[in-house]
Amino acid sequence: MKMFYSNESHFLVNNVKNIIEAQEIKVFIKNEFAQGAIGEISAFDSWP
Repeated sequence: MKMFYSNESHFLVNNVKNIIEAQEIKVFIKNEFAQGAIGEISAFDSWP
């Protein structure tokens, strides 16, 4: 699996996900719920 897009905004990530899924391509969002761990892990590591 390759990373295609990363952003701190869940809204933008989900918009890109919807556009890709409309083309019938499977999408997986990694770190979707990791923003609660900011402070224990790097802020960039918690981006979806």
